[in-house]
Order: sequence, then structure tokens, then C-alpha cells
Amino acid sequence: MSSIFIDSIFKGSLIDTTINIILLILCLYPVIGAFFWFTGSLSYRFLKTHKRDEGWENILPADQPLITIMIPAHNEEVMIEETITYLFNEINYTNFEVLVADDGSTDQTGAILARLRKQYPRLRTIKILKIKERRMLLTLGCILRKGNTSLVMMLIRFPNRML
Repeated sequence: MSSIFIDSIFKGSLIDTTINIILLILCLYPVIGAFFWFTGSLSYRFLKTHKRDEGWENILPADQPLITIMIPAHNEEVMIEETITYLFNEINYTNFEVLVADDGSTDQTGAILARLRKQYPRLRTIKILKIKERRMLLTLGCILRKGNTSLVMMLIRFPNRML
């Protein structure tokens, strides 16, 4: 049976044989690729079952470096409170500050940040009238940060989260 299949591929002229080989590759590549992806995902699922890596060390809060999380915010009243609350309640790290740069918001972002600043003492805000380029805002945030390391977060609104 296999020799009949192979003979039918190589029967004919050089152009017919080349076209048959190319069509065979185009047809078999997705099937073979899907098989390897499937077996790889199954092996990952059963071999790596949410085990914590043993190489991590618990660093005492006094020895942790200060990290500044910078968030540029322009008219982010929809997402800013949820984001700040998540950062302060869910992050498993103690030595960090959050620096929110509000660049001329015209909605309630400033009022929400003022209220959250009373609740979270490690929250710092910068109010800027208007900066056209976000990279200038991030550069200013890097100058005003207290930590040695910075993490920049961009707030992204999804359609079902809009007002």
C-alpha cells in the first residue's frame, strides 16, 4: 500500500513530482504540527502541575529593593481604582511604591487618586497639565521615583469595561 502511494507521488515529470511533494508537505505539516503541539501541551500539563520552583528564596522585607510601579493615567476613571486596589492588595511583595502620573485628566481620575492616596500611603501622584508624548511622562516619572527599579503599567480599557 505504501509503495503504491510513493509510486503515485514520483510518477510523472519533474514538475508533477515537485508539485506533488509540495502539496504533500502543505497537507501534512498542519497535521504533524498539531500532533506535536497537542502532545507537548499534555506533557506540560501532567509533568508541571503548578509546583512552586524550589530555587526561589524568601527575602526579608528589609532586604527587598524598593520597586516603583509607574502608571501613566489620562482620563482613567474607569480602571484606576480597580488597578490601584489590586496592586496594594494582591501583590506578593512588600517594598514597593506606586507612582501615578495624571497628565491633565478631565474626568474624575484626580478625585479618585486623592481618595486612594489617603487609603494607601505608598501611593504617590503627579499632576501634570498636559504632555503630548507619553515617553516624556515616563521620563519625568523615572526622575521622581524613589525606587531603584521601575515597572511601567499601561491601563488598557476593553470594550465591555467602558462606561
